[in-house]
Amino acid sequence: MSRSARLGWSILRGTRVGVPAKQPRLFHTAAVWRGALEGKPVTRSPEETTKWAQDKINEDWTSFGFYPNDPTMDSIMRHFASFSVALIFCGTIFWYIYMPDVSRRDWAFREAYLVLREREAQGLLPISPDFIDPAKVPLPNDEYFTDEEIII
Repeated sequence: MSRSARLGWSILRGTRVGVPAKQPRLFHTAAVWRGALEGKPVTRSPEETTKWAQDKINEDWTSFGFYPNDPTMDSIMRHFASFSVALIFCGTIFWYIYMPDVSRRDWAFREAYLVLREREAQGLLPISPDFIDPAKVPLPNDEYFTDEEIII
């Protein structure tokens, strides 16, 4: 079989030429590797493990105050807290801007413009002078204004 045919079949099978399809992966830790060189496996004591973990934590990491001993959970909680605060602020602003007009202020402005347009089309004043009956409005008498000069 030609080399190109073997290469094509190896690509279809998912293997490289000359390499078996199932190759065992070699797995070892540093402690086992050190022990393997001496002929016996070496394990770490709990104090060594704790010291190694603390060194890894203190190596290049500053806590954000959520989890002082776990960088992964501290980062997750920092992102969650930041997202929550941003969502609350942006959500509140979005709600305030797009909330419905419960006081019907927009309706009142539109109605006022329509009434003004109708009165102008009929040739009337925008506001009638007899809108409120003058007899119902209490006015001060002339004695109230005697000491002051009235400028018109």
